[in-house]
Amino acid sequence: MPKTKILTIGSAVIDLIFQGKIFSQRVKDNRLSLAYGGKYVADNYYQFFGGGAANAAVSLARQGLNTHIWTRASKDFFGNLIIKNLKKEKVGCGLVKKDLSSSPISTILLDTEGKRTIINYRSSADELDFSNKIRSFIKKSGWICMFSMPNWGKDKKIEVLKFARDNNVKVFLSLNGNEYRKGLGFVSGFFPYCTVLDLNIYELSDLLKTKAENIDLKQENLSRKFNIPIVIVTCDVNGSYLYSSDEVVYQSALPAKLADATGAGDAFCAGFLGKYVKTGNLEKSMKFAASNAKAEIEALGAQTGLLIDK
Repeated sequence: MPKTKILTIGSAVIDLIFQGKIFSQRVKDNRLSLAYGGKYVADNYYQFFGGGAANAAVSLARQGLNTHIWTRASKDFFGNLIIKNLKKEKVGCGLVKKDLSSSPISTILLDTEGKRTIINYRSSADELDFSNKIRSFIKKSGWICMFSMPNWGKDKKIEVLKFARDNNVKVFLSLNGNEYRKGLGFVSGFFPYCTVLDLNIYELSDLLKTKAENIDLKQENLSRKFNIPIVIVTCDVNGSYLYSSDEVVYQSALPAKLADATGAGDAFCAGFLGKYVKTGNLEKSMKFAASNAKAEIEALGAQTGLLIDK
C-alpha cells in the first residue's frame, strides 16, 4: 500500500436532501422558481455528508491512501456528526479545528429525475489559519488537494500552494467557478504552483472568455498552453480530457442512471488522484475517475457510492 500522505483542504458539510415531484416544476430557463410565501412538501428527506474536501478525503481513504483533511467544524450536533463520519472512513482529523459557531449546510432540492437546486450556508469554514502545525504537516505530505473555498482569498490560497511547491509537495487544484469567471489574468496566478489543475468545460469557457461550444478540446494542448504538468477538463456526458506535456488522454463518460449528481466532480477528482498516486498511469487513472463518478451519481448522497479500491 502506498505510504504517500495526502492532505485535502476545503469544506466538510452536512447535505440535507429534499426530494419530490414538486421540485420538477421549473418555469423559466429550466430554473426552479419558488414563490414568496409558498409552501413546498417533499416526498422524501435524506441527510448525508458532503463538502469538496470531505468527499475527496473519503474517496481517497477508500482507495487505501493515507488521507487527512484540513477544515473547520463546529461543536454543534452536525459538527460532531461530520467528524465522526470522517474518522469512521479512516480520514485523519488532527488538523480539523472545531471553532465554528455553526456548521456549514447544503440544502439540496432534488426532483424525481435527479436534477437539483442547491442552497448553501458556508458559515466561515473557508477562513483557515495557516499555522506552524499546518506547515509542518504539509512538509511531510506527498500531495495537497485544494477544493473550491470561494471565501478564501487568492493571496491566502497562493501562500499555501507556494509553500507546498517550495517543499516539493505536489498540488491538485480545483478552484471555485467565480474565480474562473475573473478570467485568465486572475487565474494564471495559480498556475506556477499546480501539478494538476481540474476544471469543467464551462469553467474553461469562463476562463478563456468564450462559449463552451466554441472550444475544440482536441485542437490545443492545455498543459502546454498553461504550463501546468497535468490539466483535466470534464465535459459531463461528453467525457473528459487530460493534457500532459506530451499526450492527450480522452475518457468517455460511462453510462449511468442518474440519482443525484451532488459530488460527482469530487468523485472524479479523487478517483483520478488516488489511482495516479498508486500507479502513475494516466489512462488507468482517468478510467477509474470515470468509474468513481458513475458510482457516485447512481447513489443518493455525495459519499455513498464512492468506490473501494484497496
